[in-house]
This record gives sequence, structure tokens and C-alpha cells, in this order.
Amino acid sequence: KRHDMTAEQDNAIRNVARRCNEAMKSAIKSAPKKTNIDTITRPILLSYYETIEPMGISFLRFLWVIGVLNGQFEDK
Repeated sequence: KRHDMTAEQDNAIRNVARRCNEAMKSAIKSAPKKTNIDTITRPILLSYYETIEPMGISFLRFLWVIGVLNGQFEDK
């Protein structure tokens, strides 16, 4: 189902993704209007990703889970 991730990895990535998502939304809200979203979100994404990278989870997988949280992708 989830590319042979353990339940522990799955929970970890979802928890970190949820916290990262909240941090990004908060930072975007408080940023000046014309700020490039990527310049706001990229450092946040990378800092949260560092906490789960040692589990062998790819950055792309992390981005995908955040996309699922935001309704951009469907988890099958």
C-alpha cells in the first residue's frame, strides 16, 4: 500500500507533515503580500524534512503527504 513503509514511519511522516503544513500556512499569512511563496515555504519544508530524513523517507514522499493533507492528492 504505502511503498513498504512501517506504521511508525507512516505516523511520523504524517505528524511532521501536519506540523510543517501549519507552520507554512502561518508564515504565508504573516508574510508581505507580494512575497514569493516558494521563498517562504522552502526553508520550512527543509527544516521539517530533516527530522524524518533519517527514517529513509524521500523529500518527494514528504511533499506528497503534505499535498494529501491539503486535498491536492488522493491517498490510495
